[in-house]
Amino acid sequence: MKEFPAVHVGTVNSPENRMTNARRVCAECGATVFADAPQGVCSVCLLKAGLASLDNENDETSAPTIARMLKDFGDYELLEEIGRGGQGVVYRARQKSLNRIVALKVIGLAHWATEAHVKRFRMEAEAAAHLDDPRIVPIYEIGERDGACYFSMKLIEGGQLDKIIGSEPLPGRKAAELMAKLAHTLHHAHQNGVLHRDVKPGNILLDAKGEPHVTDFGLARLVETESTVTRTLEVLGTPSYMAPEQAVGSNAAVSCATDVYGLGAVFYQLLTGHAPFAGETTYETIRLVLETEPRHPRLWNPKVDRDLETICLKCLEKEPANRYASAEALAEDIERFLRNEPIRSRRSSRLERVWRWCKRKPLVASLIAALILVVAIGLTGALWELQRVQAERALVRRANLSDQEKTLLAAEQTNNPAAYDAYLRGRTFPGWWHQEGAIRLFQEAVRLDPSFAQAWAYLSMGQSGSYWLGTDPSPARLAAAKDALDRALALDPNLPEVHLALGYYRYYAQRDYAGALAEFQQAEKGLPNSADVIEALAALQRRLGHWDEAVAEQRRVVELDPRNVHASFSLATTYRCLRRFPEALATVDRALAWTPANRDLGLVSMKADLFLATGDLQAMEPLLANPRLDPTPHAIYALFQRRYAEAIEILSKALAAETDRNTRNIEKLLLGLSQQRAGDIAAARATYRDAAQDFDSQLKKMPPDSFSASLTHAFLGQAYAGLGEAAAGIAEGQKAMAIDPTSKDPVDGPVREEKMADIYALLGDADHAIPILKRLLQIPYGGAITTAQLRLDPVWDQIRNDPRFQELAAEK
Repeated sequence: MKEFPAVHVGTVNSPENRMTNARRVCAECGATVFADAPQGVCSVCLLKAGLASLDNENDETSAPTIARMLKDFGDYELLEEIGRGGQGVVYRARQKSLNRIVALKVIGLAHWATEAHVKRFRMEAEAAAHLDDPRIVPIYEIGERDGACYFSMKLIEGGQLDKIIGSEPLPGRKAAELMAKLAHTLHHAHQNGVLHRDVKPGNILLDAKGEPHVTDFGLARLVETESTVTRTLEVLGTPSYMAPEQAVGSNAAVSCATDVYGLGAVFYQLLTGHAPFAGETTYETIRLVLETEPRHPRLWNPKVDRDLETICLKCLEKEPANRYASAEALAEDIERFLRNEPIRSRRSSRLERVWRWCKRKPLVASLIAALILVVAIGLTGALWELQRVQAERALVRRANLSDQEKTLLAAEQTNNPAAYDAYLRGRTFPGWWHQEGAIRLFQEAVRLDPSFAQAWAYLSMGQSGSYWLGTDPSPARLAAAKDALDRALALDPNLPEVHLALGYYRYYAQRDYAGALAEFQQAEKGLPNSADVIEALAALQRRLGHWDEAVAEQRRVVELDPRNVHASFSLATTYRCLRRFPEALATVDRALAWTPANRDLGLVSMKADLFLATGDLQAMEPLLANPRLDPTPHAIYALFQRRYAEAIEILSKALAAETDRNTRNIEKLLLGLSQQRAGDIAAARATYRDAAQDFDSQLKKMPPDSFSASLTHAFLGQAYAGLGEAAAGIAEGQKAMAIDPTSKDPVDGPVREEKMADIYALLGDADHAIPILKRLLQIPYGGAITTAQLRLDPVWDQIRNDPRFQELAAEK
């Protein structure tokens, strides 16, 4: 048997703060030992021994638990330890006077060392003891003994909910039935003036029949009572399940809605197998609770019914007023679902969620509004990001964190302010439209601090993106992306941003989609609610042809970051691939509403493309007056109306000023087509010949199997077809399809097939063009062709009179 420290006769400085007169003092810990202590043993040391065994509970050589060291605890015989929590240890025990098996919870006063903890412990017991509900674990006795508080309660034989379900989701109806019962139970407590304040799976017990029971009112308080406990401003509860008002330590704001939030968090766990928020540190979890929306349950588990998802997310609203008015209201809505009746809760729109966020953080919102004005002098991005960093640091100061967590959070990514400023400004460059500008800023950041791993990672991502999108598809650019990635890996291979950069390199440079997915998923573990990571996963899902998954992830990015123009552009692009034009237009319009006029970054051109795809030329007309609209949609608008002279003028001016390689390639082909249809054959041949020579020169500078090479082969095939060189044109089109086949690339593979149909049409070969078009009209892909385009685009004029083509074009 473990030997316990001897105790010495002595006194205690403040006997009025103890439960009985002191008789002795423990030589080991200094705790009071009372006259009737069994065997002269210090009960505080006993409790510490029990708590200390937590890390070694599966080790046969570990120190004995209290139950093994001391069988008797007053009227209770301790049989075995069955659980432990933040306030003490729980034992299966036999109450000797009544000869019944109970659960006995014990807390050591010296372990907590404050009167507030004692009051909180007694409050737990007293609150639960006054509640009369079959699903609230009843309290039998409250007592104090040997420097410890204890209470005995009914023993529930089943086990804790979190231990029973593990990480697997429950079937929807079963989870709903369980939650309805729990909501009724919490409503009963609320009706009696008691809040739980720590609703989580670990505080819900299931009996042998699977019925739920709520226990551990250790954080409960009487609603009408304001005590020293509620004024401590401690952050109480379990971070992954705590409501935002608890996360900021605002006990005055805690209400019945706080428990409704906890119920929603438990519901989320049951539906998905995941907590709604889970960071690697306490602070990170608190930040997620305060600043982000939970991932929609259906993204974790597609089997979740939409109504259950709506109910769950309503419980998890940041603002208490936006949750269910009571736990009873929650129970009633769940029961409507179970009866197959319409639920009353409805999904909040994105605009509503953004507005609520602004109301929650009026200072931050007003600062953001003010910062928009700073765009004119080029400081918006950095200042906006700095405001976010300052808000996070303020949150750190408010949070009740351990010293280790504070040390971790205090660690800077770089000690060079100028390097960090350049990095932040690079991060705020909106998407791929300004890739080169962002690259220059990341290069500046690593020049100022060569040990800045995050900046190297983002520099690699920028270089990879430039290579993939054709801004610079040269081997030198590819080597630059690899060099930056290697530097990041050497500095910190475990950094989530480094996994993100490695994923993009595998995606863009190597076209290794499986490898990219693995790296993106690894990055998500470290940055579970990062818009950059989710956007990467969404782009890859789209590339793999997982269209529904791509839409879901992209919608999540837009919800997390409504001002992220690139995220909205990507979502609209996916809708365009799917020919879901109303949703694409709505997405673009919402993004334009958020975006300052000088930063629409292609959104207006995207809107024009949507109108062209649907053949709604009248709706497009107001956009033509917009000076920011790219020349290409202007030219296509004129072409679709057979106004060739106008198209030629627009394209000639555009080519004189255009510097983007891909845009120039498209404009050259459009100019040749316009001249050809206008009857200026000599000019058309000159344009096509110049384009062919340019495309051939570009190909010599590209890796032969690259994404850009595939597209350029397709362009070269169109140029040869425009010249009437059938064999050369068809050969180039086939090369493009071989490099980027639809079987491996459901987004751009069909684009190469469409280019092949263009080539056949320019050559007047309806027999080969029409079967391709017929198949393409049935599948989603990048910029998917529509019947409206078949009717309007002069590229099809050579085969337009074929009845088979007319039948295709007439379809809706």
